[in-house]
Amino acid sequence: MTAISLAEPDAHRAEVQALIAKNEVRRACDRLLDFARDYSTDAARLREALSLSRDLEELRDEERRYGQTDGSRSRRRMLIDSLLQLVDLLHEKADLPETPTPRALHLVQPAAGDEPKPDRLSLEEDRQRFLAGRDGEAPDPTLAYQCSGVVRGHKGGVGFRLGEIELELRPGEITGLVGVNGAGKTTLLRIVAGELLPDDGHYLYPLLAPGVTDPARLDWRVVRSQIAHVRQRPHRWFGRVVENLYHEAAWHGLRGQANRDHVDFFLQRLGLERYRHARWSQLSGGFKLRFELAKALVSRPRLLILDEPLAPLDIDTQLMFLQDLRDLAASARHPLPILISSQHLYETETVADKLLFLVDGQPEFYGPVEQIGANREENAFELSVAVDKQALLAALGHLAHECHRSALQTFLVRTPLTTLAAEVLRRLVDAGIAVSYFRDVSRSTRTLFDSAREQA
Repeated sequence: MTAISLAEPDAHRAEVQALIAKNEVRRACDRLLDFARDYSTDAARLREALSLSRDLEELRDEERRYGQTDGSRSRRRMLIDSLLQLVDLLHEKADLPETPTPRALHLVQPAAGDEPKPDRLSLEEDRQRFLAGRDGEAPDPTLAYQCSGVVRGHKGGVGFRLGEIELELRPGEITGLVGVNGAGKTTLLRIVAGELLPDDGHYLYPLLAPGVTDPARLDWRVVRSQIAHVRQRPHRWFGRVVENLYHEAAWHGLRGQANRDHVDFFLQRLGLERYRHARWSQLSGGFKLRFELAKALVSRPRLLILDEPLAPLDIDTQLMFLQDLRDLAASARHPLPILISSQHLYETETVADKLLFLVDGQPEFYGPVEQIGANREENAFELSVAVDKQALLAALGHLAHECHRSALQTFLVRTPLTTLAAEVLRRLVDAGIAVSYFRDVSRSTRTLFDSAREQA
């Protein structure tokens, strides 16, 4: 991620202007709220940002229902001018060091042959660095969680065994946890959340429990109070959305107006404002998930854990949700380490900084997303065609090292490393084969996922 200096307030204004030019008003409002939360200690500024965001949302809904009029266009211009002025004012009053610009989500696969960034550590180098620190130096105080050699098995010593796991969770970074069903993802999430103890291995929470270098001396009450764990199947709750959020914020020390401002921010930021008085039965699965995220965030956690959050969401909502996570992780004043498990491989790769891939509890890959497939010996392409395997192989000829069906009309094709996507597509077009879906997965965990299924 690149850094934007506060001496250059035009950078954030330009971001908001670009979003407005693309008619992404909701996203522009989200960024305004983020700037207000990050750059202002004045609660009045945050309330002003909330008010502007609500006004623009109401106007957007009105235009969606009744179309644009001269009056709505004039009101839109006025609100957008106020929004841009507030962005400038927030920067003028800010007193923060350089802050990262949240990465936008772009579903673009790296070109074949890309090399990993030289400043990234390999898994083995990362492990050696950690073990060296464990033996002599104090743990890195900026890490929310750090473990080495963590193992967890079933009672009796038979059946499933998780580990050995190496993992570091740092504020501002999103770590994706992926793997087939039964790979141990939920078990690992519960270990990191402090709900299960490993059978072996070394683990610490340097940011959550400063100065503690022995896991046996961790105060779990203190540690768990700083971790928010959003589960795949949350329990039913009672009362109204806003009442539950007020209670959660109060439980974590916020009272009076500070409580109300904090809750109002996340209601608006996560698109829950119109449902603030809704009950459990009045929310869809996607908005129940947003409520659980809001509840987690109003507790002011220092580590956020999400178990399969994308499952109840449609594709558009998934991308919005992931962008929200990206923004939350990269907050200037409240950066979050986020650990997210998911079987939505491509979406997780899009948002994550690092990935941990598990197969039967064993780590097959852990490292920066850019390193996936860096040392591969072949390319891989996922495609959907309305022909059988024999016709597909006949069309590709010597280009296909291997081909097998992964869904009804979807195949995974492995080719020589020198074969590019354009060449595969050209062969299919020349053979008169219609392609309804095509993706270069050479630098994706999709290839690892496929190998894990073959071994199962």
